[in-house]
Amino acid sequence: MCPGTGRGRLSYRRAEEIFEENTRLLANPLASPEDIEDMDGWTLHRLRHSALTHDAEDGTSTPMLLARSRHASVRSL
Repeated sequence: MCPGTGRGRLSYRRAEEIFEENTRLLANPLASPEDIEDMDGWTLHRLRHSALTHDAEDGTSTPMLLARSRHASVRSL
């Protein structure tokens, strides 16, 4: 339970399912509405990497990127 709202928290798995389901059209803009159910949307992992890429493009320092990504080395970043 969230102490601030009193609501149950989403598991990572459920959050990923909701995000993927709601980004199918964005990820497949040329798909017909009938086909969208069988297509994949974006993942939270992809969102995370996109955010880090944009941060790097905006000039965020390597130590800050390492801290945000929780990677131990630049090689894995």
